[in-house]
Amino acid sequence: MRIHVTNLRKMLVVTQQQSPFEEFSTEFGLELTFCNNILDGIAFASQVSYDLILIQMSQVLGRIDHALESLRHSGSDAKIILLCSLTQEPLARQLVRERTNNIPLADDYIIYPLGFQEQFKKLLCSAKPHSDSSPDAKLLEQLEQLATEDDLTHLKNRRYIRQFLQQILEYARTDNFHVTLLLFDIDNFKHYNDQYGHAVGDEVLYQVGQIMKRCCRSHDVVARVGGDEFAVVFWDLPAEVHDKDISPERRKLLSEHPRETVFMSERFRRQLSKAKLSSLGASGKGHLTISGGLASFPKDGWDMKQLFEQADQAMLQAKRSGKNRIHIVGKSEDSTHSSNQIPHSNDVSE
Repeated sequence: MRIHVTNLRKMLVVTQQQSPFEEFSTEFGLELTFCNNILDGIAFASQVSYDLILIQMSQVLGRIDHALESLRHSGSDAKIILLCSLTQEPLARQLVRERTNNIPLADDYIIYPLGFQEQFKKLLCSAKPHSDSSPDAKLLEQLEQLATEDDLTHLKNRRYIRQFLQQILEYARTDNFHVTLLLFDIDNFKHYNDQYGHAVGDEVLYQVGQIMKRCCRSHDVVARVGGDEFAVVFWDLPAEVHDKDISPERRKLLSEHPRETVFMSERFRRQLSKAKLSSLGASGKGHLTISGGLASFPKDGWDMKQLFEQADQAMLQAKRSGKNRIHIVGKSEDSTHSSNQIPHSNDVSE
């Protein structure tokens, strides 16, 4: 959590699901007010002095930025926390950055329901005097990170990306757009642990994750799913997915992930092969290669399980074909392409 609330007593919750919050009322002595929509929330906030306002983003109809701006102008000094689904996180992050009258539209966000209990308890514990350094507060901070984050690379973890992929596919089925999954691992990673030690191996994993993030768009999700294996979900921005004014033809153009993700995946593979990793010594530059597989919804799989299976099989094909390449599901294995060419089929390889 990025905010702290002192002397937390009164809280307004904009949601239609009251039960997840009622237990906190008893445990922390909170006075809770519930409302079903943001318009009622604005009216309550203009009359009552709340310390904290929680807003479930899925309960807000229309432009949420306009609603938050109206809430800020209601005269309330309460901290505002958004409760967002995994697919709404990029939008929530944007709303925290945007400002009205030099005040952020929202102070923070919590992913809901994944990890909500841990994150919200941490916030409530921080509101208690002298609790920041208490064992409970430290434990809650660790639990918060474990819920969604890989503790070594600080990327999203396996639990997060599997639930995220399941959610975004539900949107994709109704709004007719592509979702693409990339699975990859580091070629011969055991060699780095054996030759340089596990501390250097951990640093390699961290650097690989950072390079991958730089090669993706900010809303794509990068995760470490175990060992030296990583996963990336490429998907459309919420505004593109849910804007009903976008024509089907324009939405299809915005959603041409299979070709787009091949470019991003290849850019990552090239940058990694050129990266200078000081922890590997003089031979660090150009030392690392990866093998990966790309699978896209709806062509290669209809649900999370199918996409993971298809991407995993494509990754195995990349390894069997000589490693240092990214294989696309369903393409011929007979041809490879220079990293300077536009890939159309099979592998992306040196």
